[in-house]
Order: sequence, then structure tokens, then C-alpha cells
Amino acid sequence: MNWKEFKTWLDKNIIKSEELTVKIRTEKRGEYGELSTTTLTNFCDSLEATLDNNTSYHLFPEFAEDKEFRGIFNYQNCFFGKKTNQENTSRTDYDLLEKLFNEWKSTQINNNNGNINNNTTMNTRNILLIGRTGSGKSTLANVLMGENRFTESAKSISATKHVEEGVFEVDLDKEGNEKIRYRVIDTIGLGDTKMKPQGVLMRLAEMADWVKEEGLNQILFVNKGRFTKEEIEAYDLLSSIIFDKDVLKYTTVVRTGFPEFEDKEACDDDRGSLRMENAELAHILGAVNIIYVDNPPLKGRNAETNKEIREESRKRILTYLGKCRRTYRPENIDTLEERIQDYKTHEEKLKEKMKELEQARKQQEEEFRKQLADLKEEQKRELRENTRKFEEELHKTKVEGEETLRKTVNKLEDDQKKKINELEEKNKEQLRQSEERGKQEIKKVKDDQERQNKAHQEDLRKQRKETNKLQEQLNKKDEDNAKFLAAMEQNRIAEQARQDRMEEQRQEFARQERREKREADQKRLDAETQWRKDEKIKEDNRRQEEAKRLELERKKANMAAAWRKYEADNKAYLETQKSKWFGRDDNWQQGISKPSSNLDDY
Repeated sequence: MNWKEFKTWLDKNIIKSEELTVKIRTEKRGEYGELSTTTLTNFCDSLEATLDNNTSYHLFPEFAEDKEFRGIFNYQNCFFGKKTNQENTSRTDYDLLEKLFNEWKSTQINNNNGNINNNTTMNTRNILLIGRTGSGKSTLANVLMGENRFTESAKSISATKHVEEGVFEVDLDKEGNEKIRYRVIDTIGLGDTKMKPQGVLMRLAEMADWVKEEGLNQILFVNKGRFTKEEIEAYDLLSSIIFDKDVLKYTTVVRTGFPEFEDKEACDDDRGSLRMENAELAHILGAVNIIYVDNPPLKGRNAETNKEIREESRKRILTYLGKCRRTYRPENIDTLEERIQDYKTHEEKLKEKMKELEQARKQQEEEFRKQLADLKEEQKRELRENTRKFEEELHKTKVEGEETLRKTVNKLEDDQKKKINELEEKNKEQLRQSEERGKQEIKKVKDDQERQNKAHQEDLRKQRKETNKLQEQLNKKDEDNAKFLAAMEQNRIAEQARQDRMEEQRQEFARQERREKREADQKRLDAETQWRKDEKIKEDNRRQEEAKRLELERKKANMAAAWRKYEADNKAYLETQKSKWFGRDDNWQQGISKPSSNLDDY
């Protein structure tokens, strides 16, 4: 005996699930009707959490066959449900739970002693219903039973929270002498939005005892509308987790909500479409039978018509089941719980793969950071070395330039001095020649003047002679004397003009000499200024060329780093996309965007 057997017994004989609560079955309310629904729900939740090892609930102590209920659950410290619930169980509820527990132990002891009810040893055909939440499993179970035994729901939350079963018999002849007894086993819906896949599988494991003892006659995989990802995964669960590879031999797909189920041609067309449109299920749909029913709700104006449609659907399914006589007993049913514990959904595997890829990406990123740091350090070293070389070359160029400039300046100064000396010599020579010419002209003028003076003196002498001669004639010749005085005045004026011209020539010579000296000095300064400008332009051009070269080296280094990063990121991206089973990016084979090949972008 163990907690799992206790839970199976409760599900079969005592309790039923309605939405999110657990209630006592109608036939058991006389014995346990006073048991609080809240206490019973919390008690069953803790029982399920114990089997699932869900530590967010109060868990049952380890089961011991030699202990009674009070020895296992201490009334003073008896809590059930979520751990946030710290309300102690009432004495009435505690006593009724103890009664439940004792009834189960008594039943187990009687079964072990061979006191087994005859109904459990009858030849019963077990029909297992599996399908997505909202596909119409519970509705199909009610149709087969011929009564509303199971809770129906079209929501995304499964109305069936545990494995439920119902038994009915079908008469094979009118007298009722030959019958077939069926047990319909309704399971929790796959894809329940409130439960993880592993929790759903644990609920499915509750029917393992029936499968061990009696086997399965048929597994009805209920489908409504298009096949979803959850249903495709459910097929894989049937053969890989819940049962074995032979499960398809005992599986039938039941298409519910098919108004044309009585039209053979419409059914054949749908079968063909299903097998053509679902490449992932083609091998499965080709190996199983597909039957069609329509189970409209028994509500509204069409309730009576819908009841007739349901009855026709029931006849078709029972006729089909009557031909299925083999019993399926999976060889691996004993290890079902172990397989469920080891089961991982595709999403969980993908998450693990993504986690591994993320770790690899982080490792690659760390290596890339290290490489980038090494590259930056290498670039810094190269930059420092290049800077040092540049400074050395700059210093060398500067020294050479200064030396060249000094030599050039010295040369220019020497040339300028030479030119100045030459110019001074030339000017001196010209001045000497001018002075010589001036002296000659002065001498000539003096000679001329002396000659003129002599001639003048001679003239004066002659004039005095004539004066004396003419003195006597003075009174007679007043008019002639006036002319003579005028001639003398003209001679004096001419002499003064000649002396003024000679002074102007001397001053002109001096001005010419100063002007030529100023022009020579200005030419020397202009030549020196132009040389300095040329040297500065050459130095600026050299520095610009060096800056361009360094900038080009930096851009090349940045481009190389960008391409290395792209290769690492692109490799990680492609591996991530390859590992996905679905949800891949469009055109993912082309990888991520490549960095620019234009150096100007760096």
C-alpha cells in the first residue's frame, strides 16, 4: 500500500472533480456528506503534490502500513493545501478523513485476502479517451455512457482534473443474454493552460493500474478542427512516454464536431485532406482508423434534434468498438512513472539547449572580450610605438629641418651679404665713378670757370680798358652802358644756374644710393620670409600625411575587430536558429547583417 494506491482508490470510488474543487460522489454523500469541500480539496491537492513532489503545498508524511491515520497525521499540526494555508483542520473533517483512510485500508486488506468484488473480475473492455483540452473528450464519454456522467467544458482549462471512469454495458442480443461491458476512462486534457505537461502526464499515470490488470481495448484520440502543436506532441507522448511503439495498432482518431459524419464521401474527403495536409502526422494518420461523429450540446431549441444526433454518433462508435476485440497490454507500463519523471517537453529541451548556447555565447563573448582587450592592448602598444617612432622621426625631421633651415639661412645670409657686399662694391664703384665724373665735371666746370674767369678777367680788363676808354664817352653812351650791365647780370644768373644743377646731381646720386640699398634689404627679407613659408607648408603637409596614415591604420583595426565580432555573433545566431524546431526567423540562413566594408564608416 502507498499514497498512489490511496489516490487511485479515492478517484475511483469516493471523489469527483468539478472545475477547481473536489467533491464527494453522489452515492457516497450519505457517509461523507458532512466533509467540507474546502478541506477535501486541500487534502487531495496535498496528496497530488506529494506524488508530484511539489513543495509549494503541505506534503503528506512518508506512508507506513503499520500506522493508523492518527499516527500519520497529528491533529494538533494537521494542515493541507498550499503552504500559505495555516488553518487547522476541524475535528469533524479530521474524523471523516480518518474514516476514509480506514475504509481504504480495509478494502486493500480484503483484496489481498481474495475478497474481490465480482464486478472487478468481469471481462471488461477499457476505452481510454485522450485529447486536447476542449476537443470534446468528456462529451464523447457522456455519449458513450448514454448519460451526463462527466463534466463537459469548451474552455482552455480542462474540466477534468483527474482520471475519471464510468462503466456501461451493451446488449448484443434482444434478450440480453450476451453483453459487452465497457469502462470509459476520461483523462485530463492535453495543453491545459493551468498545468505543466509533466503534471498532465502524472494525471495520466493514474490509469496505469487499469492498464496493468485489464489492458486497453481501444485508445480514442479525440480531435476537433485542425491539428495543433499540442496534439502532434500528444501523438509522440503516446508512443514514447505513455505506452510503446505498438500503441498505434490500438489507437483510433475520433473527429468530433463533424456535422457531415453520416456522409461517407465527406468523411473520405476529410481523411484524405488530413493525411495530405499534415506532413508531421502522415505516418500516424496512415496507420490508424479515423471515424467521425457529431456531439452537439443538449441545450437550446435544438436539444431534441441534437439528442438524436448524439444517439446516432453513439451507435456508430459502439458498432466500431464491437469489431475491436484485441486487448493492448504495454510491456513498459511498469516503468511509466520513471519515464514521466524523466520526460522533458520540447520547450524544456529547447530552453536547455538555449541555456547551453547562452553559456557558449557568454564563453565566446568572454573570449572575444579577452581577444578584443588583447587587440586593444596590442593596438595601444602599436600606437605608442608608432607615436614614439613618429615623435622620433618628427624630432629627427625637426632637427634636420632646423639644421637645413640654419644652413639655408646661413647660406641666404651669406648670399645676401655677398650680394650686399657686391651691391655695396657696385654702389661704391658707381659712387666712385659718379664722384670721379663729378670731380671731372667739377674740374671741367672749374676749368671752364677759370677759363671763363680768365676770359672774364680778360674781358674785365678789356672792359676796364674800354671803360677807361669809354669813360670819356660815358655821358655819350648811356644806352650802351645799360646793355652792358644787363649782359653782366645774365652772366651771373647763368653761373648760379650751373652751380644749382651740380648740387642737384650730387643729391640725386645720394638718393639713388639709399634707394638701391633699401631695395636690396627688402629683397633679402622677402626671400627669407618666402623660405620660411615654404618650409612651414612642407611641415604641415608631412604632418597631415602622417595623421592620414595613422587614421587609416585605426580604421583598418576597427574594421578587423567589427568583422571578428560579426563572425562570432553570426556563428552563434546560426547555431541558435538551427537548434529551433519552430519559430525560426525568416531568411535566417543569410545570418545577421554584415558590417560595412567601407573604411570611411569606421
